[in-house]
Amino acid sequence: MRDISPNNVVLNNFYIILLLTIFAGCTSLQQSASELPIDSLVTEDIQVIMPVEVTWYIPEGPEQFLRPRTWDLKHQKIWVRFDFNREAVIGRTELFLTSISSLNKTLVLDSKTTTISAVTDIRTSQNLGFQQDSATVSISLPRAFSAGDTLIVGITYEALPPKRGLYFVNADGSEEGKPTQIWTLGQPEDNSFWLPTIDNPAERATQETWISVPDRFTSVANGVLIESKTLPGDSLRTDYWFMDKPHAPYLFALAVGEYEIFDELVDGVLLRYYVEPQFASNYEQIYANTADMLRYFTRSLGVEYPWYVYAQVPVRDYIAGGMENTTLSILFDGVQVDARKSMDVNQQGLIAHELIHQWFGNLVTCKDWANLPLNEGFASYFEILYSNHKDGPDKTDWLNNTNRNSYFAEAQSYRRPLIFNRYNEPEDMYDRHTYQKAGQILRMLHHISGDDHWWGAMNRYLTDHAYSYVDWTDLKKVFEQETGNNLNTFFRQWFTTPGHPEIEIKHHVIDSVHYVQLTQIQDTSRQEVFHIPIDIHYNSNEYNEMFVRTVQMVTQDTLIAIDFPYDKLGDVVVDPNRVILAQYTETLSYMDVVSRLAHPSAILRYEALLKAEYLISEHAELIDVLKDAYHIEQIDQLRLKILRILAPHAEISWKPFIEQITFETDLYYLNRIAAADMSYQLFGTENNSYLYSLQTDPSYFVERHIINLLTENKE
Repeated sequence: MRDISPNNVVLNNFYIILLLTIFAGCTSLQQSASELPIDSLVTEDIQVIMPVEVTWYIPEGPEQFLRPRTWDLKHQKIWVRFDFNREAVIGRTELFLTSISSLNKTLVLDSKTTTISAVTDIRTSQNLGFQQDSATVSISLPRAFSAGDTLIVGITYEALPPKRGLYFVNADGSEEGKPTQIWTLGQPEDNSFWLPTIDNPAERATQETWISVPDRFTSVANGVLIESKTLPGDSLRTDYWFMDKPHAPYLFALAVGEYEIFDELVDGVLLRYYVEPQFASNYEQIYANTADMLRYFTRSLGVEYPWYVYAQVPVRDYIAGGMENTTLSILFDGVQVDARKSMDVNQQGLIAHELIHQWFGNLVTCKDWANLPLNEGFASYFEILYSNHKDGPDKTDWLNNTNRNSYFAEAQSYRRPLIFNRYNEPEDMYDRHTYQKAGQILRMLHHISGDDHWWGAMNRYLTDHAYSYVDWTDLKKVFEQETGNNLNTFFRQWFTTPGHPEIEIKHHVIDSVHYVQLTQIQDTSRQEVFHIPIDIHYNSNEYNEMFVRTVQMVTQDTLIAIDFPYDKLGDVVVDPNRVILAQYTETLSYMDVVSRLAHPSAILRYEALLKAEYLISEHAELIDVLKDAYHIEQIDQLRLKILRILAPHAEISWKPFIEQITFETDLYYLNRIAAADMSYQLFGTENNSYLYSLQTDPSYFVERHIINLLTENKE
């Protein structure tokens, strides 16, 4: 396969220019262990984790199994109103169920901090006996129910206040500047803190919700708002929401607050945007790409959006970034920004993550919490796929790099199988294995399957299991059916065993033949030798041609001879896009580092910068190389990394280089802050026209930083 893209040609030309400005060197350096976040204002974690001697463990808690389902919840009605003074939920619910077991004499529901006052058989109006403990309510039935028999029970209850699941914000209105709100977060098993229901994610039910609130508040819940009215003798308005497609009870949700609402109809789907009134003028920027995301996901998957409406509502004091409740994603209030701040801050990745969950997680749901990575891995990876669609491969490389290193950081402490039921609490599953590792495993699966098979498998996975639940074997079966390949080894290694490969790369030239030696150096007493396909890229120094060879690594040590059709072999790079979720150790010469600063892979450019940071003290000529690299680098965070490396070596003669970094030349606010710091370091504040010009910078963050610099100097 050949790759002669314009981007490759531009970067190769840049490499030639760099070589003309330096003399050859031979200093080599091992990969550094890590890099700390470089600024408290950074919105992405900029770090890399290379193989180091660490002590990590494999969690070995008790096996966890969900309570067996003896009843099938078909439909649930919910009536709630709120006592704001006591922060209490006053509720009533009716559950329509079908017996699964042949002789059901009791009904056990999840009910944690709810105080139940009455349970009734709705059909007979008979009061039913019940017993509550800290987690469940056990209801005695008047007769034994056979498989297929139906039951409707009504429950009157109060939650005062719920310990989790439903939260009041500034309930008494005493906190100035903070609105009064109510919101829920049910995943994994928290809805039963305010609502008797069934927590099992394999459960599915349709739903009706009546929410009674003072007229100044807006309410939102799953599904469609059918009517809103004030009943005679009631001081509260009651909003009636109807959800006619089944979904898991942990996705039941509501929010209450004072909002402006904006609607957009996209391909028959109602997109509804909620914002607090002060952000109403910027709602289009806040939710800028939602419609494009919907179209991209629908077109790529070949599966229509499964529901009728999609609402997004930000809430204060949220304990997560977002939650993908069916038809209603609740988001942390940081998504709300004014027009000026939106130049520097947006949450489009979060918005994409929660939207794709409407397919992966809500339409097709994990069978149990051990399989939660199926929900979150797809959301993490599709966030990256949308970035590739919207922003191109460089931004995608950066996101993959961030996710890889986020998982590797956690793996220094512990490594567990991706599918894992030895947690202590379901919340333990919300880690970087479930999100970042799972997403990167799906990226590998996409790569080895090929683009056509990947999208074919996605369509099959969603259509075969729509409105149902899955475990990891269902995903394996879909890909085997789609590709015709036996994927036992891939799924066993990446889904059911802990860890990842750590690969040492060595290059040898023997009798003019270039050999690549790959050795898996991970602790094989706790991690097996992985069977992995690895792409090796190599090019010609004479022609702008890139060759790719895929090697199957099935032993701990593999030696590959590079067959090359031309006289002069150029760079030989193993897995340049870091598709394989492996930590690589490679000894690079000074010239290798310079070459990789111009590589098409943003991940390799980043790794080269980590080495350049240590080489610069021995190779002063790297300063000019990095300055040139700054001007051509397309990734904001990599330009920032370059400026941070250069800062300790800054000299007065750099003034033109520093002062050309303005809003007109570099839109990333942290880079202008880094330039301001260098200017301050060299020239102070007195008569520093560059610093004073940044006082009117469009960015809030730059303006604040400059004010702080000038204020500190005066003090």
